[in-house]
Amino acid sequence: MFIENQDKIEKRIFQRVNFKEPISYLFTDPDDDAGGCLGADISEGGLCVNFNRFVRPNTDMVFKFRLSGIPDVLMAKGHVAWAHRIPYSDRYQVGVEFEDTNTEVRKDICQYVGSHIN
Repeated sequence: MFIENQDKIEKRIFQRVNFKEPISYLFTDPDDDAGGCLGADISEGGLCVNFNRFVRPNTDMVFKFRLSGIPDVLMAKGHVAWAHRIPYSDRYQVGVEFEDTNTEVRKDICQYVGSHIN
């Protein structure tokens, strides 16, 4: 009898920590709007955010956010890696992979994640 392992395989490279903070976003496509959303988690490699609408994978976006302990507003460019509807809700969770992240921004995110690991 074959028993398949039901556990999910972790595919993430970077460790994530909770990040329930407001985030401003801008689509790089000028036909799309800008707005705000709420973060779910963050890592050196990306963000998970909660949106009020579906965002198509591979959509390029720019995010602005603050990290506690860091005085500056950080800006990171990324693309949507995945998106799915939150069960029993009209909202969506969107996974964003950072691209071309400034070295200082990446350092600040690493410092933040490191200080919030249990």
